[in-house]
Amino acid sequence: MIEGVTLKQITTHTDEHGSTFIYGLFDPRDYRLRYIGKADNPEFRLLAHVRESMDMVGRNPIKETWISGLLTEGLMPSVEILEEVPVSQWQQVEQAWIKEAREKGLNLVNIANGGEGGAIRFGSHAQETINKIKASKQNISNETRKRLSNSGKSGWPKRK
Repeated sequence: MIEGVTLKQITTHTDEHGSTFIYGLFDPRDYRLRYIGKADNPEFRLLAHVRESMDMVGRNPIKETWISGLLTEGLMPSVEILEEVPVSQWQQVEQAWIKEAREKGLNLVNIANGGEGGAIRFGSHAQETINKIKASKQNISNETRKRLSNSGKSGWPKRK
């Protein structure tokens, strides 16, 4: 499945239940694949990841810290569709992508093996970490916040 770090593979499948997408988030500094997820609209999901990272309200503080670091530098991850799959098969396909990426040594920020649909919950020990990360959010410049706000209003940032 994964042939390289900056892989963009689009395979079309359809069935009576429709299809969804397995997508990757890539680091704009080195174009390495950092996160694999599932979404019906990957570009919309990217914005949700960014919002979660700005407010630290998501379920994956590792991913949020990575995205927050990019935002602090005035950058955003890019999103690419890895595969289009039948809705009935997305869990298995997402798990296969994550497993293969990890076997190839990619430094993913996924906290789970895939297929959970965001159902991962953290215990109280993680809440302390989340609170510390939220406190560090005060370092995001007004310029970066404005850029992010405008990007949501005027369409998607173009990949360099």
